[in-house]
Amino acid sequence: MHIWDITRTIHDGLSVWPGDPTPLVEPQLQANAGDTINTSVFRLGSHTGTHVDAPAHLFANGKTVDQLDLRVLVGPAVVVDCSAYQEIQAATLDARVCSEYSRVLLKLAEPNCLDGSFTSTVPLTLDAAQWVIDHHIKLIGITGPTVDRFDADALVIHRRLLAADIIIVENLWLQDIPKGEYNLACLPLPIAGTDGAPARAILWTD
Repeated sequence: MHIWDITRTIHDGLSVWPGDPTPLVEPQLQANAGDTINTSVFRLGSHTGTHVDAPAHLFANGKTVDQLDLRVLVGPAVVVDCSAYQEIQAATLDARVCSEYSRVLLKLAEPNCLDGSFTSTVPLTLDAAQWVIDHHIKLIGITGPTVDRFDADALVIHRRLLAADIIIVENLWLQDIPKGEYNLACLPLPIAGTDGAPARAILWTD
């Protein structure tokens, strides 16, 4: 079995969405300071690093991250290289994604960052979101920080996908992953009542 970790490591200085808290890891107890054990305190936003968006991200009565179906978060997936595109349209997906997959991971151009914050995205268009729905995709993952345009206020792509109960995974690390078929496990922290959570995501082949 070959396993690939496609999670962005959380560390001080990890790029975040503008306005989100920057990750902070602080020691609480330290053995080298006379404590019996080492423990740490974390400060993370719900959309830090590689993370899962639940419908509660936008909808008051939407499923929270601890209510997501684990059967969707684990199973066969396809990695599709779309790194040459500035936006992802339905025609892009139609040409590159076989309809048999219910989990699709898009390798996009890496977003620009400035002073620890993202400054660009490679968005899905509205017709691409509808393509995802029409082809019964249950999970869409991207390497960028959002499926919407960077300057989007209404978050129409998020709304269209989450309203259709499609799980969104953002900030994957796929730069070293060849396109093709894999098995995926993407498990967010089961934090009760939250809109999303950081996740550990891996791919493997038998």
